Amino acid sequence: MDHHAAEDIYHLRENLDFFQTPLDAALRVVEMRGDYQLPTGWRWDSECVNRFEELLSWAEERAAANGITLPYQQPGFKPESVMPPLAEPEGEEELSFMDSETRQSVTIGTVGPVCRLFVRGANHLHVHDGHHLERSLARPAGTGLLSVCNHIATIDDPHLLAAVVPARLLLRGAAEMRWAVCGHDVCFREGSMLKKWAEASKALPIVRGAGIWQKELDTIIAKLQQGDWVHYFPEGKIRQDGRIHPFRRGVGRLVASVEEPQRLQVLPFYHVGLDRVQPTTPGSTSILSRPQLGTHIHVIFGEPVDLSHLLQLRGEPPFDQQPTLLYEVIAHTLEEEVRALRTELHRRLGGELGAVPPEGGDFG
Repeated sequence: MDHHAAEDIYHLRENLDFFQTPLDAALRVVEMRGDYQLPTGWRWDSECVNRFEELLSWAEERAAANGITLPYQQPGFKPESVMPPLAEPEGEEELSFMDSETRQSVTIGTVGPVCRLFVRGANHLHVHDGHHLERSLARPAGTGLLSVCNHIATIDDPHLLAAVVPARLLLRGAAEMRWAVCGHDVCFREGSMLKKWAEASKALPIVRGAGIWQKELDTIIAKLQQGDWVHYFPEGKIRQDGRIHPFRRGVGRLVASVEEPQRLQVLPFYHVGLDRVQPTTPGSTSILSRPQLGTHIHVIFGEPVDLSHLLQLRGEPPFDQQPTLLYEVIAHTLEEEVRALRTELHRRLGGELGAVPPEGGDFG
């Protein structure tokens, strides 16, 4: 008899870092099925429910095939016998009366204008060809929007995004505003206040280094497929050397996973200046540093990129057998679009920005 199936349940926590204790994932499924009511004060990370339902279904099938009864399937099982209650995070009581959508609307409607004021009031924002953004925001219902750009500062999002959208968008609630994407190790550390703030400001986690098949990308894809706006940094990390570094192929998977090309707009833009407002140094110990105010910030938008000719290749060799090759082509295409916008901005501003930095960026 294969006892590894039962063992997998006990070691979920060791393999996936999203829960505090070994049986959290199993107990979440039990709660959802109505088999057991959680004790007062226990909390779960709702963003991970789909992941663990799938994983547990697999584990249960393996266990059943081998005649193994999992602990939480046994009569009279009490979860407190194997795991302690999770500590209630500070400050949760104040928000407990709000659902997630209300929290997001309140956060975006209050923090968004402050971020906008910081960029526009304490600095000098210049938006070039902003009509491309406005047209994409007015896209047909059910059409997703994926915006991509270079990543040069910790305040690229939410500060810059809040500053370039029409002000009315911030005041309408969370529905029309973007979903941000932030590294799990930065914004979603369990128990941190930053995690709460990220969830309330419409941020989604991504696990850097976990590859293009990670479940976090599935969540982002689902947002695009339902017609939402997602902002994504394809370089994967902050770069302040002025170069456009290679776009990682995860952005290619996002684009290729929306079946109908007309159901997704991909909007590129390039910006400069926030790297001087919020410089990052090798010795930084915080995600924020002392801002340099009064800086000129330039943002240039391009037209939505037509990728239909590439998406037609999804069923053709070699891409039908190796889709990651197509993801790389899409990523490189978008990289060149952002690089072209950088060149155009330098052309328009003459010597104000200095010379275009030499190429040579890497994934490091």
